[in-house]
Amino acid sequence: MTRQDEGRKTAGKTAEKTAERAGGRIRERILSAVYPRRCPLCDGILSGGEPFLCRKCAGKVRFIRGPVCMKCGAPLAEQQEYGAESREDQASDRGFREGQERGADFRKEKNSGQGCREILLPEESAEFCPKCKAVPHAFVQGFAPFLYRGEIRQSLMRLKYGNRAEYARFFGKALAVYGQPWLEQWNVQLLVPVPVHPSRERRRGYNQAAEIARVLGKEIHVPVEEDGVCRVKNTKPQKELTGRMRRRNLQGAFQVRAGTRMPARVLIVDDIFTTGATVDELARTLYESGAQEVYAACASMD
Repeated sequence: MTRQDEGRKTAGKTAEKTAERAGGRIRERILSAVYPRRCPLCDGILSGGEPFLCRKCAGKVRFIRGPVCMKCGAPLAEQQEYGAESREDQASDRGFREGQERGADFRKEKNSGQGCREILLPEESAEFCPKCKAVPHAFVQGFAPFLYRGEIRQSLMRLKYGNRAEYARFFGKALAVYGQPWLEQWNVQLLVPVPVHPSRERRRGYNQAAEIARVLGKEIHVPVEEDGVCRVKNTKPQKELTGRMRRRNLQGAFQVRAGTRMPARVLIVDDIFTTGATVDELARTLYESGAQEVYAACASMD
């Protein structure tokens, strides 16, 4: 092949990529017109310059701040309610809004006030929350960026039951930026979203944990295992049960399909962490299939 032929071939590939990108933008505009993106906090329609939240709601975001439990990531101090404005909050909100305006990539955000607070790693806090002191967990460590209250609670309810799978884009990216210190330390090799029973998935139309995990996986460049792990027991709703009843309810609920092997370091992804019973039972199942270290990342902490 001559240099001239190579040049034409390279130019042709470049033209194809340009056409693909243009086609993707056109498809995105058409989909946005037919199915407009919505703010996950207020459910209002987002404008083109609002990639994650509307400008009004960007100022309401509150990550968990201060020392956290070295096991589950729960805050060890009382957290401010949404809307309470400290100087740190104002700086964080300002950074978040500026990031929205420039279409920020969450992977490039740093923990220096640019839409995120400084995170105290587990070994720095060196304390357990009351729940983790009372009950030993099967997973190694975990974290959650938000408390399950206010707008976050309402948003996750709509994500789970209100056909708002698109909200997963916000929560997956929030996990990536908030959890950066943990994720870099753990160096996980696979993401496993908590499976839902097939009957519930058919009713909802999707698995909300899997939707979040896909976004997180793209952000941190880690594959997601959706087909190899399943829920074989249609358990009672956990919210109606005590901690002990939750654990009994979940016994034998999960199964790794034949032929599926887990790598050494696995990250479980879910929408809400309450007692840790679900994560623990799934972690035990993953250990039986070859995992050596199982971690947890949940969108919120109840």
